[in-house]
Amino acid sequence: MSDFFAEELQKSQQEIDRLVRNLGVLFETMSEMVFLVRNDCVIEDMNRSAIRAFGDYRSRLCYEALHGGNGLCLTCPVKLIAAGEENEGQAEAKLDGMNVECSYVPYHGYKGDRLVMVVMRNLREAATPQGEPGRRCEADELVGKSKQIRDLCKMIRLVAPSGMTILISGEPGTGKELVADLIHRHSRRADKPFLKLNGVAMSESLCAGDLFGDGKGGVELVRGATVFLNEIGDISPKMQACLFRVLRDGKVTLDGDPGPMEANVRILAATSKDLALEVEEGRFRQDLHQRLNVINLHLPPLRKRKEDILSLVTHFIEKYRKAFGKEVDHISESAVDRLLQHSWPGNIRELEDVIQRAVLLTRNNIITEKELIFN
Repeated sequence: MSDFFAEELQKSQQEIDRLVRNLGVLFETMSEMVFLVRNDCVIEDMNRSAIRAFGDYRSRLCYEALHGGNGLCLTCPVKLIAAGEENEGQAEAKLDGMNVECSYVPYHGYKGDRLVMVVMRNLREAATPQGEPGRRCEADELVGKSKQIRDLCKMIRLVAPSGMTILISGEPGTGKELVADLIHRHSRRADKPFLKLNGVAMSESLCAGDLFGDGKGGVELVRGATVFLNEIGDISPKMQACLFRVLRDGKVTLDGDPGPMEANVRILAATSKDLALEVEEGRFRQDLHQRLNVINLHLPPLRKRKEDILSLVTHFIEKYRKAFGKEVDHISESAVDRLLQHSWPGNIRELEDVIQRAVLLTRNNIITEKELIFN
């Protein structure tokens, strides 16, 4: 019996050895540039393609070898995976003058050590696959690669051309107006006017003629337009009644006109309030809520999608270093930790303010924790 188990054990070891050899051959012959990086950001191994492209950087800190900096890359896959923020992802970077696309996943070494495998492709040699989730929904639009943002992007593309009324909900600072902009931009009314009104500032006297005309009966000025009503939960009871009739009948009656006219507009509404609770407590019309809530796009708070923080940080650094004419391209590990630990009650708007100040205040090409000033 012992001979049988010894023979089976030997066969299993031979199979393991075969798999390890095959994996090693595959690793070395891949045309993509492959790095295995430890949790402390030290490069454990590189394949031949990576060494040919960059040189032998094994046993060196990846951000020092590839960026020549003394702080973490702006979107550090090792940091994200080690912190448990995500299990895999994609990013684009410029390394040693080469524009590359990076894919990264956790990797367990043959000794059981926990690594991160980073696979790079030269964007000049291979086109980026279409339809894969990346750092942004579309260029310079929604920034993030979390599942919530990918799902939101899909919904925007789905509902934007429909012409239906859409309610956008979420805490202040989550980007509701940006989502409304995207819906309009990708709608069939993109070449028509886009009117924005804030519910807090809308007076009791404001009604149909102001929403759907020019205040003098000039409906043709906004025919085919999209009207964005921000903070819809703050409009007056009179405005609620007016808006409900327009949504129900698709018509509007202007002062001095003999009869109702077609209201050829699309309504987008946004709120940071719980409208269902507002209805329950008698502050918002239930029938209007039902008309608005046919399609609800909800934006999660930043504290519930922290895997997007580094992508947003990168985006805002790029934005403000251009605006201020500064060469900021790194962020220290302690600064990254501080950003990930913050609860962000002001959401993306607060994060943008913090990064804008940090880019302005830093005297070097790296943002450190001392430049992070929170409200």
